[in-house]
Amino acid sequence: MLSIDTDKETITIYSEQEQRYIILDRGDDDQDDAGGEQVEFSVIDQDGDTGVVRVRAQKNSVLQLYVEFNNIMWVYSGLQRL
Repeated sequence: MLSIDTDKETITIYSEQEQRYIILDRGDDDQDDAGGEQVEFSVIDQDGDTGVVRVRAQKNSVLQLYVEFNNIMWVYSGLQRL
């Protein structure tokens, strides 16, 4: 599960180990040729490292979540919109 709280400027990913990020900046919404949309957030983690969290919504409502830092990147795929 994913929570983006723009009022508190946090992103929380409820995975095996809860991940919480502070939003530093929000990029523009972007749409690709396949009809998918995405938004990118510049974030900082609990260790003070900066990275990017990108949420992509495919046309069929399937969400993909990309978490990218200098030393690691992971993807959550197949999430459904609520």
